[in-house]
Amino acid sequence: MKYQLQSLLLFLTLFLLSATKLAAGEEASQPEPQSTASPTLLSRNPFLPADHRSTAAPARPTPTAVNAAERDLELRAFYEFSGIYYVSIFNRQNQQSTWLSPGDNKNGIQLRSFSRDNRTASVQFAGSSAQLRLKDPSETPMPVMRDPVAEPPTPQIPGQAIPTPADGNGGENRPSVPRRRVILPQAPAES
Repeated sequence: MKYQLQSLLLFLTLFLLSATKLAAGEEASQPEPQSTASPTLLSRNPFLPADHRSTAAPARPTPTAVNAAERDLELRAFYEFSGIYYVSIFNRQNQQSTWLSPGDNKNGIQLRSFSRDNRTASVQFAGSSAQLRLKDPSETPMPVMRDPVAEPPTPQIPGQAIPTPADGNGGENRPSVPRRRVILPQAPAES
């Protein structure tokens, strides 16, 4: 009991000393706000383009009346190869994606232009034109379908039949395991 009381008093004094030092330190020097130049995950990210901080975030256009191109098409991805930009346009009607470069016309979709800075593509589809913005990624997990009917096969030992309720095994569908008998060595007989 004496040891517990001493350790409790020691803990309280250390706690009070650290609290008073912390309070005195806060009054003496206010912490400086963290500068934006300090290395953070965003500034050290190797997957972001080099000029991701130099350009302002593109303004999102306000939604207007929905036409066929805006309703049925999505801008899913883009890449640059040999100075030419290629974009992936997904058609929700037939669930197909098409890669296009500016000026291409495939599957009834014509890509007129693409802006890397704004991440928008100007397309014409089914007689209507639209300005599509790059689709934001979804953080929801993909649904996993499981076959509720299929059951895993029961393991079988070769050469043994699967017992049925008439076998007297209590109706369980598993093979009976043969019992092994341990034979202990006997001492040699004396003659």
